[in-house]
Amino acid sequence: MNKKIVLPLALAAAGVIAYFLIKKKDTIAPAEVLPPAPEPTPTPSNPLGNAQMVKNFQIYYNRVRPIPYANLVVDGIYGKLTKAAYIEFKDRYINFLNTGGQFTNYILGLSENHKFYNNQVYIEFLNKDKGFKKDIKKFNSYEKAVKWGKKNFDMFSFDMIKYK
Repeated sequence: MNKKIVLPLALAAAGVIAYFLIKKKDTIAPAEVLPPAPEPTPTPSNPLGNAQMVKNFQIYYNRVRPIPYANLVVDGIYGKLTKAAYIEFKDRYINFLNTGGQFTNYILGLSENHKFYNNQVYIEFLNKDKGFKKDIKKFNSYEKAVKWGKKNFDMFSFDMIKYK
């Protein structure tokens, strides 16, 4: 083909295309305004106080929860699961805190000058030397009870330790 004809036709075609693209851009309706993003769900108010107190409750709950219930992640965050557990176990947890004792100190990690004192620690068990009759071994501290229990029982459980 002849260069004299092709070049002007290409330029004319480009001009027509550019004209319609610009005109089409002007006639497009403005984009719809999107609705505002949904607000994040608010975190429930924390009746336990700070993150360490939430961790203490999560540790307590994991120790006393009924078997079919799931463990809580011990992260100090008062989320939906921790809130649900706290609502159900609130009274028991408050009683636990009020009773005090070595186990409470152990769970809460309290320092020596903030401990609840209750030195009546014991393990109740069936003594094989006494014909499998109920026997009680008393201790001055929770730690001594744990040490004795691990030494003398094959399947020792921390739940065997009790307080008066």
